[in-house]
Amino acid sequence: MRLLPLALVVTLFSTVCIRFVPAAFVGPNPVLHKSFKINPKSTELLTGRFQGHRIRSATSGVLGARAESYSKEEGFDIDGPRKAGGSTGDLAILGALRSLRSGDLQQTREVWFPGTTNEAFKFQCQKADFFVKINRHFSAKEMFEGEAASLNAMRFGGMRCPAPLRFGDLPDGGSYLITEYMDLDPFALTTAMMQETLGKEVAKMHLHQPERHQFYGFGVPTLLGRKPANNNFCASWSSFFIKQRLEPLLDQALRRFPYKAQKLRMMREELLTKSFQALEDVQDCRPSILHGDLQFSNAGMVEAPYNRFDAVLFDPCSFYGNSEFDLAYEGWPLHDLHSGHRLSDAFFDGYHSVIPRRKGHNRRKEIYQMFHLLKLVAKSGAEHVPLITEMARSFVRG
Repeated sequence: MRLLPLALVVTLFSTVCIRFVPAAFVGPNPVLHKSFKINPKSTELLTGRFQGHRIRSATSGVLGARAESYSKEEGFDIDGPRKAGGSTGDLAILGALRSLRSGDLQQTREVWFPGTTNEAFKFQCQKADFFVKINRHFSAKEMFEGEAASLNAMRFGGMRCPAPLRFGDLPDGGSYLITEYMDLDPFALTTAMMQETLGKEVAKMHLHQPERHQFYGFGVPTLLGRKPANNNFCASWSSFFIKQRLEPLLDQALRRFPYKAQKLRMMREELLTKSFQALEDVQDCRPSILHGDLQFSNAGMVEAPYNRFDAVLFDPCSFYGNSEFDLAYEGWPLHDLHSGHRLSDAFFDGYHSVIPRRKGHNRRKEIYQMFHLLKLVAKSGAEHVPLITEMARSFVRG
């Protein structure tokens, strides 16, 4: 038997694979191809992953990028930091989309935004568009379950949010969350009028207090820094916030940075005691559903009928608590947040036109700001420990 020439063998093998092997089973390619259209006849189907260029957007994840990336059914895949292996995770996401009766996938857009640990995509299907978050670094199902429950709770409170549709684990490592896609206006929230509207809508959400939620906490875990928060329900707001929010993050910072946090350690007991006393002033507040991280980059505006705009919240880590907690970013001590913008005075004026300020508001705001700074320390390191120390010193002297 004569041996076929090597070139002919390669050609025949390539032809068979191109015709009969779904591209979703093709092995990973560590190279990020900048931008090219898919040629169904290309032998790169054997080795390549067909993805578009990375689209960088200064806005948050629900806002789809305007530029297009290339994707076809025969070349579909989602790349990024992942464990080695096949692409069964992509099939899991496609299966979840198919269960939504969305029709065939037409196109994907990758969305990049600052401050996130997730990949984010807009999936355009025949019958609907979807926003998909993927985290391939660890099993993030618990995180996405908490986000889905948070979105549903805020929607129940009257706030417009993307509807969570599916979440689950990826077979080859990681997890995903699929939500409704909302085409946010990238500039609307930069105007004072729209920020005032947002403030009023958030206040209305805080006033929606169903009778069954008489305690502080949440029904499922959400993330506190990079770890699950203790959301067990508690009858006391001051006890809940100190024991299940502030104290765990404070002690974590003291353990991780014993040298930089020496002065903070010396104030620990007095800081916790005075924080507890300050929060006792709002012990009579009924629990409100909170966003949990309400800053400019987690809010937006979407067009509505009759030339209106609806306020939208997303990327929450919700729980039931004192409504003032969602106002912690007023007068935020850091110059820049993820988006480069911040909630303006118009937002807070709109909010307080519905819910007036209570006595001691500013002192409680200092506690909530220290909490958010400690979250940053838990995520990114000791950079903000000196600022927290200075704020703690000012607070305990006040």
